[in-house]
Amino acid sequence: MTVYLDHHATTPTDPRVLAAMLPYFTEQFGNPSGLSHSYGLQAGDALEAARQQVATFVGAKRDEIVFTSGATESNNIALLGTARRWTERFGQREKPLIFLSDAEHPSIAIPAQWLESDGFGIERISLDSQAEMDIPDLVCRLRANAQRTLMVCMQLANSETGTIYPVAEIGALCHELHIAFHVDATQAPLWLPIDVNAFHATTLALSAHKMHGPKGTGILFIRHDPDSPTLTPTPLMGGGSQENGMRPGTQNLPAIIGTALACRLAAEERTADGARVAGLRDELARGLTVAFPDAVIHGTMQHRLPNNLSIGFPCLPQLPHPFAYYLTDIAVSATSACCSGHHASSKLLAKIGVSQALARNSLRMGLGRFTTEDEIQIAIAIIVQTINKFRHQAL
Repeated sequence: MTVYLDHHATTPTDPRVLAAMLPYFTEQFGNPSGLSHSYGLQAGDALEAARQQVATFVGAKRDEIVFTSGATESNNIALLGTARRWTERFGQREKPLIFLSDAEHPSIAIPAQWLESDGFGIERISLDSQAEMDIPDLVCRLRANAQRTLMVCMQLANSETGTIYPVAEIGALCHELHIAFHVDATQAPLWLPIDVNAFHATTLALSAHKMHGPKGTGILFIRHDPDSPTLTPTPLMGGGSQENGMRPGTQNLPAIIGTALACRLAAEERTADGARVAGLRDELARGLTVAFPDAVIHGTMQHRLPNNLSIGFPCLPQLPHPFAYYLTDIAVSATSACCSGHHASSKLLAKIGVSQALARNSLRMGLGRFTTEDEIQIAIAIIVQTINKFRHQAL
């Protein structure tokens, strides 16, 4: 049996979600845009019911929810679409600033690089050794540059260290200063409440497969407030009127149905799941640090997702591949799935001062709704045994 501890990369689809999706592959297979017959009408009704369920989950209005292929697409639309909106409105003026942290996912960091090459100013928010941001410094920088700043992008929680960021505080400031605020909440919905109003979010991204929903479906919240001076995204693609023109193309209705149920289950089971999983995570950390007292837990334990453990083992010798590669009976990783490879080590850990050697000997472990205590004990035993094997071979 392989123990799955890589829930930051993806989660298994909840059987209840799968069961809800199946009829939309067979009996209820209509195109939601085909409104000339009952198949299309039924599909359209199901689509809008799902949209309302997702809107309720994040505290939004139904018409503020756009279904995408995942959080990567949602992040791209939010960032690039907002920049395009600014260019359409202001043309050749000096381009404004965009703030983002060193913790951001590549689907924010890479589009930001493109915008930087196009003349937008990218202001980076550095992290300390615990992967936390210097919030007082950020507040000062935003107030000093309010007239020149278009947007702030911030994760709600990080996929590697599990660090939770104060999005409500920064969102309130952005709202006061009329700065667009994008929240990448991808890692959080199983464990933290998602409330676009408490966050003062202009846009927000989620991905279904990070909350026991199907792969290939994401959520983009776009605030509709005609009285707000804050800019919102313009579409990046053309070809259809679906999703209010923001994301043309026939919707993946079975996956959207599954996404809506995954949201409902996350809201209903979050408190119980979080408490149980936090206990298992602490048990995992305790077992490994007792076995290896010099083990280093990356990131703060105070502001951390309950399912996350990022831990490094200085006692390991240097290996040809990152340590995670050798744990064939445990599914874990060394870094974000979007940055991974046999020889990849974490860019985030490097940014918070972790040496490359320790980063390669580190594990990112993410627990999930179905993780059991037996699996935690098996994982501890396998990791301890594997480390001791390599230490013995190095003698």
